[in-house]
Amino acid sequence: MRTASRSAMTSPTGNTETATHSRIGRQGRFAEAATIAERPLQIYQKSLGPDHPDVVRGLLLLAIIHQERAEFDEASLLFHRALDIRRKTYGSDNIIIASSYADLARLAIAQRHFDKAAQYATDVLSLHEKNFGADDPRVLPALITVSLLSVLTGQADTAEALLRRALSISERTFGADSVPVANVLSGLADVYGVRWKYGDAEELYERPLAIYRKALGPKHPMVAASLDRLARLYIALGRAKSAESVYDEAEAILVESLGQNSPALSGIYNNKALLLLQLNRTSDAELLFKRAAELLMSGAGKETPALAIVLSNLGNLYEATGRRKEAVKARQQSATIFRKIYGDTRVPVAPAAILPTWQEL
Repeated sequence: MRTASRSAMTSPTGNTETATHSRIGRQGRFAEAATIAERPLQIYQKSLGPDHPDVVRGLLLLAIIHQERAEFDEASLLFHRALDIRRKTYGSDNIIIASSYADLARLAIAQRHFDKAAQYATDVLSLHEKNFGADDPRVLPALITVSLLSVLTGQADTAEALLRRALSISERTFGADSVPVANVLSGLADVYGVRWKYGDAEELYERPLAIYRKALGPKHPMVAASLDRLARLYIALGRAKSAESVYDEAEAILVESLGQNSPALSGIYNNKALLLLQLNRTSDAELLFKRAAELLMSGAGKETPALAIVLSNLGNLYEATGRRKEAVKARQQSATIFRKIYGDTRVPVAPAAILPTWQEL
């Protein structure tokens, strides 16, 4: 079974229009964000010229939207144009070049080109270490990215070692109860989950959750993301009721912070539906899968990898309930989306947590 993932998007500018773009991006409304993002790029190019470094702001805004909509060729052109402008302006060894490499690494991850992404991420880390030093906190984002790609390229031990290094830097620099520490611990939890191991529950799940609640407030979306990880741990431990309760709490947080029609809810709905399917509550699971698909389509305005994953899961549900014709249709829709976006290359996804046979009911 598969789980959908969400991508965070940050805004490089601080004006009102960009703030609006950032807000609707967090809500997953990327079709609307694309229309808004066109305007600042046109303004920058007209007023400053096509190769002015400030044009990069507009390029990145629009590139991120194209990436979220799985329009990878368009995003690649914009990210590479931003890189060219930065190289001409600052030179190839300037630290700002690392930002463009990071953008290209994230794009390659979205395309499932993990080897290419790993090279970009390694270049980012090298530039940060060269400019700041190996133990400077500014190397943390690069360390975490390289660790993620180490998992995806089958080097889980390397990933854990990098994250342990990142944890040491974070605790020393920001303190044991800081958000950066929580972020690294969450990354470690994800690495353990991919390896079908779950590690120390208190350290990797309860500690970052407590930090997010204290530092960001109990209704912050990061709290919901941390609850999602905790629910997957409970599933692996066979605590089905606890997992369902945690998913309900995460859903309530996202509804309150982003609204009941936010596509950001789709990941929670998908993951909760997978749990309910394992509990043979197929009617409830079906409603959640369909709601997740509806939110994803309304947000992106087109078919995306996250939608393909939900449709695949819905196909599994149809198969489990003897609805063969509907199962084939959903799976064909999912496969078509994946082929359209990635070609015929197999697309790996994170495994869903599976209830053991002795789960507590």
